[in-house]
Order: sequence, then structure tokens, then C-alpha cells
Amino acid sequence: MNGLLIEGELMVQEGNLGSLIVANSTIIPGKGGIKVYSQENKTNDWLKLALNQSICGKIELAKSVPMLLIRECIIDAQSPDELAINAEGAQTNIEESTILGKSRINSLQASDCIFTGLVSSRQKQVGYVRFSYLPIGAGSRTPRRFQCQPETFLAKESDKIMEKEDGSFEDALISKMYTFINKIHPAFNSLHYPDPAYAQLSTSCPKEISAGAKDGSEMGVFKSLQQSQRLANLDAALREYLPIELDAGIFFMT
Repeated sequence: MNGLLIEGELMVQEGNLGSLIVANSTIIPGKGGIKVYSQENKTNDWLKLALNQSICGKIELAKSVPMLLIRECIIDAQSPDELAINAEGAQTNIEESTILGKSRINSLQASDCIFTGLVSSRQKQVGYVRFSYLPIGAGSRTPRRFQCQPETFLAKESDKIMEKEDGSFEDALISKMYTFINKIHPAFNSLHYPDPAYAQLSTSCPKEISAGAKDGSEMGVFKSLQQSQRLANLDAALREYLPIELDAGIFFMT
């Protein structure tokens, strides 16, 4: 399925579908999503569901579905407390995507992503989450994490506190932890489809997220735009060719 706008649910009935690929399409959040059925979790047990460069509402897969692939997508549950992805039996691979809501999966490999809700993976001993943002809180279970926020920022700040505090490191860290967590979180221009700035990071978003991907780009679905690198290149060019006694600045249009 390529290049479609769907204003309702995309349903896979009980059966033995081998694969379903949704590319360059929109399944309007709040009006629809993807749901895969299975009779007593015995059918659709070969299904590989792949979403590429698409916007989608909630994804709900039967436990028999073995694989879910998501790349450069927005998956929107319309609330951070609702399940955006419910795939308890699926090996899940998510890259350069923004997940607006909770995720419940079997195993997870995630890179350069933003998860606004808690992530729960049944298997913690396999997979990874790297260069991504995910909330810290009770109920969040993931495989090993590398260069993820806000943990990386908290680790750096705790080292600074350790150098300054004498014997009261733990109390000092706890007192400042909530301030740090509230500081490092994604800020969006809009979370309402179909606003033009839907799921776009705001200019007030911390650089740990807006330039926190593996290559220095922003985390999430707009990573491929490489906006942080473009801004750095523009700033360097302005400084190099700016006439004497003139100042230059970059101003964002909204």
C-alpha cells in the first residue's frame, strides 16, 4: 500500500498473510490505525508488518504476529498515556521515528527515535535502544540503552554534582533530578494532525534531543532533514563572509 490517505482502520483479518507494507501513506490518527486479528493467536503467525515514511494511528497486533518494522514514521495514540504500539509478540525494529504514546512490544531495536510514552519490552536481554529519547519512570522496561536521553544528561550532571558536594551527593542529586528531567524532554510545535508543524521539534527543544541522533541530527521522524547540520553550516558561512562591523543572526519563521 503506497501513497494512500485512510480515514479509518486498516484491519488484517484472521488468516496467513505473509507481509504487509505501508509506505508514504497516512492512516489518520484518532480516526484509524492498524489492527491485526488472529484466532487464538494461531493465524497470521508469519506476518511481517512494515511501515515506511508514514503517519499512523494506533498499531495493535495479535500476539502471533512475529515482526514489526517502522522507519521514518509518526505513530500517534493521541495521548502519552495510551498505547501507540501494542505488539507483545513481535520482534520490533524502529528507526528515525516519533512514537506519540506508550509502546508494548516483545523485543526492541530502536535508533534515533523519540518515545513520548513509557516503553515496555518483554525481552530485555536482546535488542537495544540507542541515540533516542524515552521517559524514565515506573513501568518502563527496555533492553540496554546507549546515548539515550535524559539518562546521558543526568549522568553528566551527577558527575558535576559529585565533584562539588561533600558527603551529600545523593541528597543533592535527588533534589535536582526532577529539574533535570523536566529540562530534557522533546518540545514540539504541534501534536495535532494535520497542522503543518505536526510532530516538528520546536526551536526551544534541548540540543540533547534536537542534535542528539547518531550523526548529530535531531532525534525522531525529521532526522533525515539534517537541520542541525544545516544551521551549523549556515552559521559558519555567515561568519566567514560577513563584512566587517556587521552582525548576523538566524531567525526562524513560524
